Amino acid sequence: MAIAGGASWIVAFAAGVFVLPAAFPAGLGGELADRMDRARLIRILKMSEIPIACC
Repeated sequence: MAIAGGASWIVAFAAGVFVLPAAFPAGLGGELADRMDRARLIRILKMSEIPIACC
């Protein structure tokens, strides 16, 4: 029981690792959404999440 209570930082870290690849390109996407085709932009940003998540 002590291990689960003491490992809450691991859960927070894991959540951050899974959220950051999606959150990082979101700001860029918001800036570019007015200038580019949105469907193409979404495909590009989703494909950029894969290398970010692998690092």
